[in-house]
Amino acid sequence: LVITETVPSDAGSYELIAENALGSIDCAAKLIVQSPPTIVSSTPSPINVPVGQVLYISCEVSGYPRPEMTWEPANNRLRTEQSDTFVTLSISKVRVNEGGTYKLTLKNAAGSAEASFDVRIQNIPQPVRNLTIDNIQAESVHIKWEAPLDDGGLPINSYFVEYRDMRRSQYVRSERLSGETFDYQLTRLTKGSKYTVRVLAENKLGQSEPTEIIEPFIAKNPFDVPSAPRELKVTGVTRSSCQLQWLPPNNDGGAAIQGYIIERQTEKRWIRAVPTLVEGTTIQLVDLIE
Repeated sequence: LVITETVPSDAGSYELIAENALGSIDCAAKLIVQSPPTIVSSTPSPINVPVGQVLYISCEVSGYPRPEMTWEPANNRLRTEQSDTFVTLSISKVRVNEGGTYKLTLKNAAGSAEASFDVRIQNIPQPVRNLTIDNIQAESVHIKWEAPLDDGGLPINSYFVEYRDMRRSQYVRSERLSGETFDYQLTRLTKGSKYTVRVLAENKLGQSEPTEIIEPFIAKNPFDVPSAPRELKVTGVTRSSCQLQWLPPNNDGGAAIQGYIIERQTEKRWIRAVPTLVEGTTIQLVDLIE
């Protein structure tokens, strides 16, 4: 008896009976049809799983005798199951460090089969990077930052800027900013108050830990009004003119003095005696009225 291209249904017991005029004789044999392991279908890879959820991989398989199943890497948290037609792997409350490549190997006497699965654990973003401030003014400050090194496996959909008056314990949140925004002009500050600023990133799973500026800042303009000029002297007085001399102020307010305003007093108020700024520290006033 010859069976070509055997299939599983050919398996079973076969009996041969030989007969002639003197009698008969028989013999029996059992046919076992082996087939190598085959992975018919499986969970598509890559597999994205939010942290804390269940990782589940399922494969429809075939092969006889039933293949031995091995999953790598070994992990005592893996739960595996096998039947004649399916093998599964699951991890409950999956952790961030349990992402990576998982390999399934099936072996029996007829051969072997393998499949790999790229498992990506999704999480909240890491904190934003390189948070800085510049252009500090009395009522505003400019804030810049860079995206997190790791977005948690999901797109960053929002950034939040929060600021706090150092005299208070609660942060105030600004408007929601898009995930493509990396700077912000923070306004409505109170002149002279000390503030700190922090920025958070957000994806579908939640918000990152905040990144805070290294040192608080005081809301003030980069320069102040100068102090008063010093030692004003009037010399060379005539009926219609006089000479004014003075010294520059001790404090220029943090910016170069652009000029001086010369005023004279009338019966009711002070008015400009010279229509333009005086750049030096001396001037001759003329056309005065006695």
